[in-house]
Amino acid sequence: MSSTRNPGRVAGLWYLLLCVLGPLRLIYIPSKLFVHGNATATADNIAAHQWLFRFGIVADLVGAVILIVMTLAFYRLFKGVDQHLAVLVVILGGVMPALLYLVNVASDAATLTLVFMSAQTLLPAIQRGEVTVATIDEKVRHILRKAIEFGFYDREQTDTSIPLYSQEGRKIALEAARAPRAR
Repeated sequence: MSSTRNPGRVAGLWYLLLCVLGPLRLIYIPSKLFVHGNATATADNIAAHQWLFRFGIVADLVGAVILIVMTLAFYRLFKGVDQHLAVLVVILGGVMPALLYLVNVASDAATLTLVFMSAQTLLPAIQRGEVTVATIDEKVRHILRKAIEFGFYDREQTDTSIPLYSQEGRKIALEAARAPRAR
């Protein structure tokens, strides 16, 4: 049997590729970007090392594909032993973890959007004409519609750790209202 036809070697090759990619995504990138307990520093690191964060997103996508292909190779390897257990390998070992990879990609993409839509980056983008105020208004309307749709404004605030009227919140709102609006 040639090495490309041997299901064990094929599965092992895909597993090896996943093992090479995993430490990069799970150890190296988080150690360079994420600051435990400090969201601002983490956002600053992501903004400063955008290419590394985006590489992590690509690594997750590639990891999901490798995981699916590897699981199919394991299925080929194990289906002769027990068909039902081989199907479980596909479901539990490939489909579910691959979905987790893809959910992580969506989460990272949302993080990337939030990091780059701060006052320091959004206002210059508006002034350069890359983003229009109408686009921002439409996005805010969409978010508010969803908040109303989910009933966030229909219930009273019961979390006592969030002050109803904080001085800091008022100060930020006043600064935002007084800031010149780009057109």
